[in-house]
This record gives sequence, C-alpha cells and structure tokens, in this order.
Amino acid sequence: MSRDSIKRFVLTQWHDVRGNAKWDFFKWGIRGCLMIPAGLAAFVKFVGHAPWWVAVLVFVLGAIILFVIWMLAVYFFLRIGKQNGASSSDSDLEIEPIPSEKFPAKKHSFHIRVSNSNPKLNADDLKVEIVSFTDNLSAQFQSVAQRYYHPSHFDKVAELKSATGRDTINPNDGLEFTVFYFEPSMKIQGQPRSVVAKFNVNESYGKENTASFHEGKKYKIKFAASARGFSRIEREFNMEFFNDDGICKIALTPLVPPTKEEKKAEILKRLGQYREKLNDLYSKISRMEFWDYANQNEHFFKLKAFDPESQMLIVEIENFLDKEIPGAAADIKDTVNMQFSPIRISPNELGGEKRKYYILALDHLKHLSNQLVKIKDNFNQQPL
Repeated sequence: MSRDSIKRFVLTQWHDVRGNAKWDFFKWGIRGCLMIPAGLAAFVKFVGHAPWWVAVLVFVLGAIILFVIWMLAVYFFLRIGKQNGASSSDSDLEIEPIPSEKFPAKKHSFHIRVSNSNPKLNADDLKVEIVSFTDNLSAQFQSVAQRYYHPSHFDKVAELKSATGRDTINPNDGLEFTVFYFEPSMKIQGQPRSVVAKFNVNESYGKENTASFHEGKKYKIKFAASARGFSRIEREFNMEFFNDDGICKIALTPLVPPTKEEKKAEILKRLGQYREKLNDLYSKISRMEFWDYANQNEHFFKLKAFDPESQMLIVEIENFLDKEIPGAAADIKDTVNMQFSPIRISPNELGGEKRKYYILALDHLKHLSNQLVKIKDNFNQQPL
C-alpha cells in the first residue's frame, strides 16, 4: 500500500469513529440525565432512609440540572463544529448523475452520487429520496395515474439505499445510490424502444415496483438529500433514454427553470391543448347515439356523473389550473352562464332520461371549452 492510500484509510476510519461518537454523545447524554438522578434518588432512599418525597425531589432536581448542563454541552459542541467548517452547509451536499454502463447487459442499473464537499464534517444519518418523477403511466393517465400509481411508487421507492448500506459520507467524499434497474425491449425498426424499470430488482413487476419509459422521450425526476447538520437539497433533472450503438443508456441533465416569458407561453400552450382535447371529446361523443353513450356508461348514468374519460380530463384540467393560475379552477367550475340545450321528453318516451344524460354531457363539455377560452384570454392579458 502507498503512503497516500494508508493515510486515506486512517482518515476514513477516524471520520467514521467520530461520526458514531457524535451520535453516542447525544444518545448517552439523554440516558445520563435519567440514570444518574435515579441512582442518587435510590441512594438517598435506601441508604439514607429518607422519605419517598425526598427521593422523588432529588430525582426531579437532578434530572433538571443535568439536562440543562447537557443542553449547554450540546450547544457548545455544535458551535465548535460550525466554527470548524460547518458555516456553509447549505451547499455542502450535492446530487449528480453517474454515466451509464459502457457494456451491454440484460438489466442496466441507474445510479446517482451524493457528495459531501465539507472539508471537516461527516454527513451523518444521510437520507436520499425520490421526490417525484414522470413516466409513461403519468403521461398516459395524467392526474388519475398520479393518484393510483405514483403514490404507490413513493411508498416503495421514495427512500434510496446506498450500494454499501452506509448512511454516512466522510468529508470530501461521496456515496452511490441505485435508483432503479431498467431493461429495454427488442429494437423494432422505425419505432422507439420501450424501457421497463424496477426499483427493487428482487421483487416482481407490479404497480408499486414498476415504471415505463420510451427511448427518445424526455421525462423528469427529482431527488432530495439531507443529513444531520446539513440543509436539505432538492435537484430536478431531465431524464432521457437513448440508443448508443445498440446499448440503451440513460442521460440526466439539470433542469433549468424557465423564464417568466417561457413559463407564460407554456401555460398558454397547455390551455390550448386542453381546449383541443375537450373539443375532440365533444366530437367523439356527438357522433354516438344517445343510447349507446348511456349504455356504455351505465354505472355513471345511474349516478348522474360524467363518463370516466370526461372525468379524467376535467380533473386534469382543474389540477393544472389550480397549480398554475390562482382562482381559475373555480372559474372553470362556474356554471352560472352555462347554456343548456332545450330538452323535451314526453311522458311515454322510451330512453328519455338517457337522451337527457347524453345532451347534458355535451353541454358541459362545450361550456368547459368556452370557459377555457375566457381563462386563456384573461391570463394572456396579465402582466408578467
């Protein structure tokens, strides 16, 4: 072993011991605040034959005094630590991607690296999480998918584990974390290759353990890292799978926040897309016979509710407006100015209620489309 490697080994062991000692300092401090007064109270009671109230008083006063002394020790301990290099802990943790493997494999692993740039402090009790991500499920099923799929994802994979099982990063060092394992499908000429990811490679495929992607399509993923004595950081990346000479790889690039002009243009674009979706859905339903529409959605007809496709789109639009344009979600729900088509149902008409259900569904979609036009115009006139 070289002199540098021996030195690095000794420093690594020292920082590990120091990190554990720091935790022991807190842990045994609490225990001492209780055990020492308990011993004194027992001595006063059983050796000095003092009354019970005297023993209890000794225990309470002793615990209070020792707790104050311990808190002062913790304060000076942390203050010394900050003076020794912890003053800039806001930027001492960093999250960075690790390049994909160079060689083909059936299952590729996707890693990130969390580094500690502080020259003197250990990053103890490290916690690394997936905050959010998008995949084909969220893109296909939109907000409904986020309710039924991604919360389950978070329950399983929100917290990542390091490859070594450690939760401490030594000064000027880093740890690798496995995000998921992904496997591409067979390449079909002229079509993007699909990619299936598993967060826990030892478990079976299921909605709690699976994500779906395509080569050439951009997704987003956000990570967070925190440690004792370090501020929590969040980093969001653009995520894209690509083909490198037959090998499926993944690339992460930092997500650059859009300017105010770009953000406004994106919102206006999304509003236009949502109106097109409403109009397309209106055209689709209007081409159906009223009894077909009602029979296909019999359960919702009985509940006097929207069909599932309309519900999903409306919920998605409301969530988008609630997030991006304050107050607009209430505007789109407003039915004061809604124009209803005249419906005349004779007492003996068969399927009269189904025809009414069908016409009201069309009226609501048309009203929502008109409301989106008003919201878009009002938003476009707002200053940046």
